[in-house]
Amino acid sequence: MKTAKKMLAVAALVAPLSAFAQTASNISYNFIEGGYLKATQEDGNSDDFDFDGFTVGASGKVAKNLYLFGDYRQLESDTVGGTRIDIDTARVGLGLIFPINNNFDITAGGGAAFAKFDYKGSGAGLTPDDNDDTGYFLQTIARAKVLPALEINGGYRYEKVFDESESTGLVGAVFSFTPAFAAVGSYEFGDDFDRYVIGGRFNFGL
Repeated sequence: MKTAKKMLAVAALVAPLSAFAQTASNISYNFIEGGYLKATQEDGNSDDFDFDGFTVGASGKVAKNLYLFGDYRQLESDTVGGTRIDIDTARVGLGLIFPINNNFDITAGGGAAFAKFDYKGSGAGLTPDDNDDTGYFLQTIARAKVLPALEINGGYRYEKVFDESESTGLVGAVFSFTPAFAAVGSYEFGDDFDRYVIGGRFNFGL
């Protein structure tokens, strides 16, 4: 909770500055994307589940330095002892853009987070009645266009769902084939899971 308060305090202090920012960003906040998602547990047990699935997301500017964003992720674990785990997660949030120069932005945002899990197969009966929950997340991400066709990004996310919190580091890249179409890749290293995404993006404006 201390981390969440610190991020909110930083956003509150910096937010007024964005109203006066005159820098025009060359980084797109209007896009839809999707791709392959892989996740692995990081608790050190030999019988950890590995997960495979997909993700879809979208982002759209609603003002010069304000954007809405969200994503949905579906994961299915390996089958162990006749049982697998299905996990569905979603986030929707609001972000502030702080342009440093034409090719470098810092963003801060947060919103609602949703998660649901189900045991399938022989262990289906293990699924509890309270297998879904709604929580919240906060994040800050730096985005830099280092080449006309290449963006790199990185940041931090704090998320709390099911009364459990997770801190996650974020790194990624966007390679543009054309102004509209790009390949995306990212790596998330968290307290409980590491996640990898490879996919594509369609930009429809800055």
